[in-house]
Amino acid sequence: MIQGGAAELAALRGILQRHRSALLDGRVEDRLAGNKKVHFTVCRAARDTILLKQIENPWLRSGPDTRFLSEKRRDMLRADVTLSYARSHGHIVAALEARDGAAARAAMMNDIGAMGDGMATFLSAV
Repeated sequence: MIQGGAAELAALRGILQRHRSALLDGRVEDRLAGNKKVHFTVCRAARDTILLKQIENPWLRSGPDTRFLSEKRRDMLRADVTLSYARSHGHIVAALEARDGAAARAAMMNDIGAMGDGMATFLSAV
Protein backbone atom coordinates (compact mmCIF):
# COMPACT_ATOMS: atom_id res chain seq x y z
CA MET A 1 0.00 0.00 0.00
CA ILE A 2 2.80 2.44 0.88
CA GLN A 3 4.79 1.63 -2.26
CA GLY A 4 1.63 1.95 -4.36
CA GLY A 5 0.97 5.38 -2.88
CA ALA A 6 4.57 6.40 -3.51
CA ALA A 7 4.26 5.28 -7.13
CA GLU A 8 1.08 7.31 -7.58
CA LEU A 9 2.77 10.40 -6.15
CA ALA A 10 5.82 9.90 -8.38
CA ALA A 11 3.51 9.60 -11.38
CA LEU A 12 1.72 12.79 -10.33
CA ARG A 13 5.02 14.66 -10.10
CA GLY A 14 5.86 13.62 -13.68
CA ILE A 15 2.40 14.64 -14.88
CA LEU A 16 2.85 18.03 -13.16
CA GLN A 17 6.14 18.68 -14.96
CA ARG A 18 4.63 17.86 -18.36
CA HIS A 19 1.52 19.92 -17.57
CA ARG A 20 3.57 22.99 -16.65
CA SER A 21 5.71 22.61 -19.77
CA ALA A 22 2.58 22.38 -21.94
CA LEU A 23 1.22 25.55 -20.31
CA LEU A 24 4.43 27.46 -20.99
CA ASP A 25 4.71 26.21 -24.57
CA GLY A 26 1.03 26.87 -25.37
CA ARG A 27 0.34 23.22 -26.21
CA VAL A 28 -3.38 23.24 -25.48
CA GLU A 29 -4.01 19.55 -26.14
CA ASP A 30 -1.16 18.47 -23.84
CA ARG A 31 -2.22 20.97 -21.18
CA LEU A 32 -5.76 19.64 -21.14
CA ALA A 33 -4.53 16.05 -21.06
CA GLY A 34 -2.19 16.85 -18.17
CA ASN A 35 -4.92 18.58 -16.23
CA LYS A 36 -7.22 15.61 -16.69
CA LYS A 37 -4.47 13.18 -15.68
CA VAL A 38 -3.83 15.09 -12.45
CA HIS A 39 -7.48 15.13 -11.46
CA PHE A 40 -8.24 11.55 -12.46
CA THR A 41 -5.07 10.16 -10.86
CA VAL A 42 -6.13 11.75 -7.59
CA CYS A 43 -9.68 10.39 -8.00
CA ARG A 44 -8.45 6.88 -8.83
CA ALA A 45 -6.18 6.96 -5.77
CA ALA A 46 -9.31 7.39 -3.66
CA ARG A 47 -10.37 3.94 -4.93
CA ASP A 48 -14.04 4.91 -5.09
CA THR A 49 -15.58 3.87 -8.40
CA ILE A 50 -18.85 5.72 -7.75
CA LEU A 51 -16.99 8.97 -7.05
CA LEU A 52 -14.89 8.47 -10.16
CA LYS A 53 -18.01 8.05 -12.34
CA GLN A 54 -19.62 11.14 -10.79
CA ILE A 55 -16.57 13.18 -11.71
CA GLU A 56 -16.01 11.57 -15.10
CA ASN A 57 -19.50 12.28 -16.42
CA PRO A 58 -19.48 16.13 -16.16
CA TRP A 59 -15.82 16.17 -17.24
CA LEU A 60 -16.73 14.41 -20.49
CA ARG A 61 -19.71 16.70 -21.09
CA SER A 62 -17.65 19.86 -20.60
CA GLY A 63 -14.67 18.61 -22.63
CA PRO A 64 -15.54 20.17 -26.01
CA ASP A 65 -16.30 23.58 -24.47
CA THR A 66 -13.15 23.47 -22.36
CA ARG A 67 -11.07 22.56 -25.40
CA PHE A 68 -12.56 25.39 -27.48
CA LEU A 69 -12.10 28.00 -24.74
CA SER A 70 -8.58 26.79 -23.95
CA GLU A 71 -7.61 27.23 -27.59
CA LYS A 72 -9.01 30.78 -27.55
CA ARG A 73 -7.18 31.52 -24.28
CA ARG A 74 -3.83 30.02 -25.37
CA ASP A 75 -1.80 33.21 -24.81
CA MET A 76 -3.57 34.04 -21.58
CA LEU A 77 -2.87 30.54 -20.26
CA ARG A 78 0.86 31.07 -20.81
CA ALA A 79 0.89 34.14 -18.56
CA ASP A 80 2.54 33.79 -15.17
CA VAL A 81 -0.68 34.52 -13.32
CA THR A 82 -2.28 31.54 -15.02
CA LEU A 83 0.54 29.22 -14.05
CA SER A 84 -1.29 29.24 -10.74
CA TYR A 85 -3.19 26.28 -12.22
CA ALA A 86 0.05 24.33 -12.35
CA ARG A 87 1.04 25.60 -8.91
CA SER A 88 -2.26 24.53 -7.39
CA HIS A 89 -1.67 21.03 -8.77
CA GLY A 90 1.67 21.11 -6.98
CA HIS A 91 -0.10 22.11 -3.78
CA ILE A 92 -2.47 19.15 -4.18
CA VAL A 93 0.44 16.74 -4.54
CA ALA A 94 2.34 18.30 -1.61
CA ALA A 95 -0.73 17.96 0.61
CA LEU A 96 -1.16 14.33 -0.43
CA GLU A 97 2.50 13.66 0.32
CA ALA A 98 2.01 15.21 3.75
CA ARG A 99 -1.17 13.16 4.21
CA ASP A 100 -3.05 16.38 4.93
CA GLY A 101 -6.56 15.75 3.67
CA ALA A 102 -7.85 19.21 4.54
CA ALA A 103 -5.01 20.90 2.65
CA ALA A 104 -5.49 18.57 -0.34
CA ARG A 105 -9.20 19.40 -0.41
CA ALA A 106 -8.51 23.13 -0.16
CA ALA A 107 -5.90 22.97 -2.95
CA MET A 108 -8.28 20.99 -5.19
CA MET A 109 -11.10 23.47 -4.54
CA ASN A 110 -8.72 26.36 -5.26
CA ASP A 111 -7.67 24.74 -8.54
CA ILE A 112 -11.23 24.16 -9.71
CA GLY A 113 -12.35 27.62 -8.58
CA ALA A 114 -9.43 29.35 -10.29
CA MET A 115 -10.18 27.63 -13.58
CA GLY A 116 -13.84 28.64 -13.36
CA ASP A 117 -12.92 32.21 -12.46
CA GLY A 118 -10.46 32.39 -15.36
CA MET A 119 -13.05 31.20 -17.84
CA ALA A 120 -15.66 33.61 -16.45
CA THR A 121 -13.20 36.51 -16.75
CA PHE A 122 -12.38 35.56 -20.31
CA LEU A 123 -16.03 35.17 -21.33
CA SER A 124 -17.06 38.48 -19.78
CA ALA A 125 -14.40 40.25 -21.86
CA VAL A 126 -15.52 38.69 -25.15
